[in-house]
Amino acid sequence: GDGGGSIRIPASACGLFGLKPSRGRTPLGPDEGEAWNGLLVRHVVSRTVRDSAAFLDATQGGDTGAPYAAPPDGTFLEALERGPERLRIGFSTESLLGRGTDPECDAAVTGAADLLSDLGHEVIPLDLPIDREGLAHAYLTIVAACVGMEVEDTERMTGRKPRAEDFEGSTWFLRQVSDVLSARDLQNALALIAQTTRRLGALFADQIDLHVSATMPYPPVRVGELAPTSVERVGLRALRTLPVNVGPALRAALSQLAETSLEKAANTQVWNMTGQPAMSLPLHWTPDGLPVGVQIAGAFGAEEQLFSLARQVEEAQPWIPRLMVPVTATY
Repeated sequence: GDGGGSIRIPASACGLFGLKPSRGRTPLGPDEGEAWNGLLVRHVVSRTVRDSAAFLDATQGGDTGAPYAAPPDGTFLEALERGPERLRIGFSTESLLGRGTDPECDAAVTGAADLLSDLGHEVIPLDLPIDREGLAHAYLTIVAACVGMEVEDTERMTGRKPRAEDFEGSTWFLRQVSDVLSARDLQNALALIAQTTRRLGALFADQIDLHVSATMPYPPVRVGELAPTSVERVGLRALRTLPVNVGPALRAALSQLAETSLEKAANTQVWNMTGQPAMSLPLHWTPDGLPVGVQIAGAFGAEEQLFSLARQVEEAQPWIPRLMVPVTATY
């Protein structure tokens, strides 16, 4: 499942191909009507574009009672046999929801832009017209609300009342935040996302067919690099002892989380919020052999167009040989 990048981020970090389909393209039922307020879609990480297309052919389609449905599209394997028409493609080296981008990720995007231009497409610089800070906060508001529900649901599944010591500190923190969020907080988050979805929908309808960015604004991180620091662990333990009604401290902590937690992987969540399909292609490697994925997003329902372009890129710059090269990076 990809609720904020969990297909595209590992694809980028492992030199593989990963596509997040449009909202409603694959079924979530019968156990779920929607997941994370529509943020989450299920699909696979694969070595080749063909494998991903074949799997989506086998699994696409709505299920009875689903709240969303992606518009009908063709057979994705057949789309691979047709070269894409000349496409209008915007690209940005900016972090979509973060503050910075590593030079290697800049190089990945500009290299992809040059490749796409060489393949005959119209490629232009284009930063997305979005409220980065507001969207980061909206995203984490939805995640907190849904994680809080999921923690409470463990009692139904196990017969045991949830306890802080049964969960990772960050998971329990999100559960605590969900207790102080209001219905208005959630609705404000959904309203900002809806406005953004309209704005980007118009952008894709009027100006571009696709948008290119780095999948992640930084190369793959060291093992354990994203784990809470000792200070953060102390803070999480302290938050566990707060009474539920101490909302200001938890709200302040959520705002701090929105500023910092997405920094290393801040480029994927936008397309979960809008529901548009997006894919990560392994097109760049750092000097010491670490893969850097390039993310290409399309209009809602445009998986056939994405697959067609991905196959063209895969043929022009194959990545399978790179998967056989040992990584020399040492930490």
